[in-house]
Amino acid sequence: MFARFTVYRDLGEGRTLNQTAEILNSTSRKTVTYRSLTEYASRYRWRERAEAFDVDQAAADRARMAKLRKEAVERHRKQGQAMQGRAAQELAQLAVGSLSPNDILRFFAEGARMELAALREPTERTVTSGAEGSSVEVTEVGEWSPEQRRTRLQALEGELARRLGRSSGGDEDEDDRVTG
Repeated sequence: MFARFTVYRDLGEGRTLNQTAEILNSTSRKTVTYRSLTEYASRYRWRERAEAFDVDQAAADRARMAKLRKEAVERHRKQGQAMQGRAAQELAQLAVGSLSPNDILRFFAEGARMELAALREPTERTVTSGAEGSSVEVTEVGEWSPEQRRTRLQALEGELARRLGRSSGGDEDEDDRVTG
């Protein structure tokens, strides 16, 4: 009887005894009637047990998601700190043809915003000047999804690598450029 119950339970929300009977009859040699399933379901409280199972599964899913969110927050906090550290290194080694002070400032700002967003601290919208003096809006990182943060961080790291490659005389392919 438990095997029949698990078929019913595993159908998920919106499950019916008709669906259960169809599945059991398509996979078993012995025909299962709707009436017999109704009797078993009533006697062994299938609906209540299946709903309790659903509640437990939902709680387990929420716990898994909370753990993943916590890990993502910590990872983004560390990435923000790493960006700030990288910008500090560049500032200390600023040479002619290297990153401009504005570029380094942007890395500091982006890294700080990522770190604060990971800690759920409020950040603000600011506008700073870009490479050629044009304004660059730095959006609130707290509004970004983890995937958007990861993508932005990768783009910034690529831009930094590209610019450092150019300042040290390295060749640069047109395809390697990160555009913003």
